[in-house]
Formats: sequence, structure tokens, C-alpha cells
Amino acid sequence: MIEGHSINTETSGSGYPNLRIGFVYAVLSLSWWLIKSRINSPLAGIIIFLCVAGFIYLYWCIFRIHRIMERITGGKISYTSSQAVVYLFIPFFNICWAFVWISRIAKSLSEIQGSKKIKIFFPGLLLSVSLSIWALSYFFPLSLFGSFLVLSYLIRKIKETVAFDAAGAKTIAVNTLQSDSRQKTKKHFFWGLIKIAGVILLLVFISLPRLLLLPVQREGVKLVPLIENYKIEHGIYPESLSQLGVKVRHSERMRYKIDSNGTEFVLVCLGGWTTREVYKSVTGKWESIN
Repeated sequence: MIEGHSINTETSGSGYPNLRIGFVYAVLSLSWWLIKSRINSPLAGIIIFLCVAGFIYLYWCIFRIHRIMERITGGKISYTSSQAVVYLFIPFFNICWAFVWISRIAKSLSEIQGSKKIKIFFPGLLLSVSLSIWALSYFFPLSLFGSFLVLSYLIRKIKETVAFDAAGAKTIAVNTLQSDSRQKTKKHFFWGLIKIAGVILLLVFISLPRLLLLPVQREGVKLVPLIENYKIEHGIYPESLSQLGVKVRHSERMRYKIDSNGTEFVLVCLGGWTTREVYKSVTGKWESIN
């Protein structure tokens, strides 16, 4: 038992990620998401910041968990830590990869523990759903909660395996020595981080048009009832948004037009590049244009 305890301490020293930080990000983003729908808060950008920071931390935790698995298995677990993270970034493919990644961890832990089995289906399903909906802004907080719940389950199983018994401790001790002898060079580790950073930047670049559009459309949705009320009071739509008597924060990113009779209007909210949301009084609906 003393031997097992020393191995547990050594493996813990490799750095289990602190998932409490991840849950704090999830709770804060959820709190702001609930508040913003009730008040006209100028701090809506904080939601985006918290969600992006939360997801960066999430993928860093996944990277650390895979590194720990590399160590206690002697590098026998398939794929590198950077590959495990990058594959979870790829849209659609990450749905399948979530199951594959968890199954590889479960298989490795089962080989050490022997008869004890690690559940795969429900953690894999929760992680795949969480990672597939993160691009939908309305589900950011729920996506964070689901992902960190899965990671907490995996870390608990890893810790249980490390402290399993004397035989398991000896297996991990041998694997740890093998892993240390095969340890990648700092240059390889550096390029792994560069790959992850590149994927993160790519996703941010792809998501930027919609992120820029979000606050503009929120204001546009609030302006539509005011424009309709103006017509009820004056018989025609206003010629410009300034006639509504309210401050329009994102007026430079809005385009408002009425027809010659003042009986129809179009409100365009501009995001990044060609992304925009268009409201037409004729249809009474918003249309997305990319």
C-alpha cells in the first residue's frame, strides 16, 4: 500500500487539471446569459469572453488528461495529447471522436485494473453532444457544464486506477518509467501547442462574424417593436432610426430603409464580412444572410 501511495502521489504531481475553474466559467456564463435576456446590459460581451475562456480552458484540461494517460500507460495510449485535442475541434468528426477518445482511456484503465470496467456510452454521448452544440451561442453554458462533467468522471476513474492496488501500482510504476524514457522533446511539445493554438485561432476566425453580429441583432430585435409603434402613432414608418427618440448604440452597423409610401421597412444588422440578419416588415421575420 505504501508503494501504491507513492505512485499515486507521483502521478498526481503530473498535474491533474482543476475542474473547479471550468465549472466557475460555466456558472458565470450561465448567470450572465440569464441576466442579459432581462435587462439591456452593455456588458453582453462579457458572456462571449467567459464562454471563449471557458472553452480554451476545457481543451487545455483535455490536453492535460491525455498527458496523464500517456504517462501512466507508458505512452501506449493511441495518439498524442495535441492530436486528441485537435480532433475534438473538428466539426462533425468530434462527435465520433468523443466516443473514440473516451473508449481509448477506458481501455487503458481497464488493462491496468483488470476486471473493472469503465463506462463509455453515456460519458461519450454527453461529451459528443456538448462539443457539437458549443457553436450555438444559446447553448454555450450548457455545453461547458456537460463537457466538464465528463472530464470530472474521467479524472475520478484515473485516480481510482492509480490507487487501485499493489499490482496496479507496479504496472503504473513501470509504465511511468517507460514514459519518462520516451518523453518527447521540448521542440515536439512546442509544436503540439502551436497546432492547438492554430486550430483555436481558426475557430475564432470562423465564429467572429456571428460573434460580431450578436449584440447588433439583439439591439435590432428591440428596435422593431418601437418602429411598429411609431407607425401606429404617426401612420407611417419613421424615415430614420433617430426619429424613434432612443439611443441606438450600433447605428453604424445597421441599415434602415422604408419604401416611398412609408408603409414597409427593412432593417439590416451587419456582422463580420457578409454575415447579416435582415428584418422585413412585409414578412415580419428575420432572415440570415452569409
